[in-house]
Amino acid sequence: MYLYHVYNDRDSTTKKIHHALKNGLSLENASNWHGKGYASLYPTLINEVKKGGTDHWLDFEKSFRVKQSPRPFVHYLRFPAKDYQVYVFNIDTAQQIVDYYEEEISIRLGEGKKGDFTSRLPPLEILMKKYWDGRIPIQRYSDHPVYECPEFVCFQSIRSKHLDGFIDGKLIIKD
Repeated sequence: MYLYHVYNDRDSTTKKIHHALKNGLSLENASNWHGKGYASLYPTLINEVKKGGTDHWLDFEKSFRVKQSPRPFVHYLRFPAKDYQVYVFNIDTAQQIVDYYEEEISIRLGEGKKGDFTSRLPPLEILMKKYWDGRIPIQRYSDHPVYECPEFVCFQSIRSKHLDGFIDGKLIIKD
């Protein structure tokens, strides 16, 4: 199984892909647009939720999101999933976390009030715990996919020797 890290046109795509092919994929050359994983929106809260758990070392501040398919993107990196620390989360829960974040922004901008986005949602702390407790290592998820809409988050750099790069859908030949 391969996973894909995708870029859009605002990402300094060519430069970042070539840098990753030479030095490996890390947060430094990951897509700014595609993000780190939704728990990174609340780093203090996710660190509290993770405390004392078996995967407490997973750091959303150094993570980046990946996909099962590069479509519809034409600029991306591909790597074998089995060799890396990739976890799968429920994107439906993640989206509810984003709703809290968007509500906070709208309040700060004076464009909204508490409850505009979250009145029917559980408390943020409960959602974050549900998000974290629902994580599944990619190796296990491949055999038993349980989420209709999964979010894949990679928690370690990808070595350059495992990366294939594509620009405009065409494979880049490594130097």
